Amino acid sequence: MSSLSIRLSLGEPATKRLLDLLERSSPENEYTFPRLVDLVQPPSPANLAQVLAKLEEKGLVKRVLRLESPAVPGAGIRDFHSLDEVPTVAYDDKQDLDVPVELEKLRVIYSLP
Repeated sequence: MSSLSIRLSLGEPATKRLLDLLERSSPENEYTFPRLVDLVQPPSPANLAQVLAKLEEKGLVKRVLRLESPAVPGAGIRDFHSLDEVPTVAYDDKQDLDVPVELEKLRVIYSLP
């Protein structure tokens, strides 16, 4: 993946860290945005968000919104591709009941397609 023809505006060190991370990753590897900020160390989180959006447009990374269970921290209930898809109530199989969806329980997750 180091031969990407996308211009990454992160600066040389952060660009190298991002490309190395993507090269080492497989579709099973998932990263939250805060974790990517920690790993890539961009000049700013906004800068990294712009680059990730460009990579997503090109189909080089995948982004989902994961609804986490209120009962089991870190356990996903369901993935969505946009906020428009997120319902107001979702079935939580960890608790075997419908739960109201709270924005605090949505996590942005990035992976390889």
